[in-house]
Amino acid sequence: MSAQAQTTTRLDSPRVVRNQLSLNNESEEVVLAGRALMQRAISGQEDGLLVMVGQQAANDMVSVREFSKVLQRLGATYELQCVPMVFYPQLDVYASRRFLLEAIKAGLGVCAEVSNAFIHSYVDDLLSIALLRDHAYLEDEDGDAPNSGLASGISAPFGLESTRRELKSAIRAVNESGLASTFYGINGDGRSALLNTGGNNHGFIMVSDAANPITVRRASAFLSGLKIPHMAKIQVGDSEQDLTSLEMLLRTSVSMWRESKNMFGVYLYCASETDLLDYLFRYLHEELAK
Repeated sequence: MSAQAQTTTRLDSPRVVRNQLSLNNESEEVVLAGRALMQRAISGQEDGLLVMVGQQAANDMVSVREFSKVLQRLGATYELQCVPMVFYPQLDVYASRRFLLEAIKAGLGVCAEVSNAFIHSYVDDLLSIALLRDHAYLEDEDGDAPNSGLASGISAPFGLESTRRELKSAIRAVNESGLASTFYGINGDGRSALLNTGGNNHGFIMVSDAANPITVRRASAFLSGLKIPHMAKIQVGDSEQDLTSLEMLLRTSVSMWRESKNMFGVYLYCASETDLLDYLFRYLHEELAK
């Protein structure tokens, strides 16, 4: 049998890439301010509702720049703390940093998904918030969780995305992230290494299946009872029926935010471009003013 043909591409090390696409002083201040905002929100010390917005259609440099500017304007207009969720090309380490740096230029600390220890090594310094999907902390079919220590080594506040079914596992992972840990990754020179972490106490849970007001209320009440900081992920569609559901979800989210400071924000996820953002921000502003 002949071996399947393969090609490889040599990647520059994290240190090289970071040096070539580094943060300037102004951008570094934006990142640190975003982290401080999230730390206050997670600890219940932030007065306002935090609104994270992700638009999957913002998938090139120009659209990422414009998307971040729109959120900066909406946040200022409607007096809401805003965070853009940036979707970047994870297989291109230079493009990943360019996308994030472009978004930061709008003056907002950004959130992005960190799917594994490899990409973490290239972009960690640019993130005000890191979002980890469930594969980063759940055990696989063999009972292993190879990325379970990743959250404890992230320098930014982080969220663990979780369905209601997996909430107990996410809660355990958030609590364990405050402890020192070790996980496989790469060092600044791009070499495989065991990374030793000091723990990260700024974690929260992103409830990803907030499909209706009852779901939001039950999940938030459960997490608030355990004093676990959390947000609700809300899908944003474009139909009139979607709009009615969105209004109900946002009202419920504001209600839960008022009842418990453990519920500190919402994540509006847009699969495509939407003209509803201005309306939704205004709606939240009016609900909060009541």
